[in-house]
Amino acid sequence: MIAMLWGTVELGRARPHGTAILGSFGFAVAALGPALLLIHEAIYMRTGQVHEAMWPWALISPPLGMAIAGFVIVRARRVGGWARWIPLAVGALPLVVLAPLAALTRDVPFQAVIAWGLLCILLGVAAARFARDTGAAS
Repeated sequence: MIAMLWGTVELGRARPHGTAILGSFGFAVAALGPALLLIHEAIYMRTGQVHEAMWPWALISPPLGMAIAGFVIVRARRVGGWARWIPLAVGALPLVVLAPLAALTRDVPFQAVIAWGLLCILLGVAAARFARDTGAAS
């Protein structure tokens, strides 16, 4: 979770979305999920209590935020090629494929989870490209 939070913050700092406030908002929403999970783990380690109210927010905020930021990145056209589409794909796949499959079948095929994991790896490669192409220091 620390790596996911750090990666989301650093990707937002590379500003592939330019100065668009909606893009910054998307990255903030995407970072909310791992932050909530880290807070939950700290509370659990300290008290032994599970706070289930955090789970829906922690699970929906990363793909929702990344989809918002990804849409803004695509429209900003600050970075060309395949890399500008990856944040949108990382956000959209859980919302469009994984969540509906889980709701309909009560299961998610491991192939869909692997596809999302591969997209997350490509997101890391794209983040390096964003930092290079936009001149952001990492």
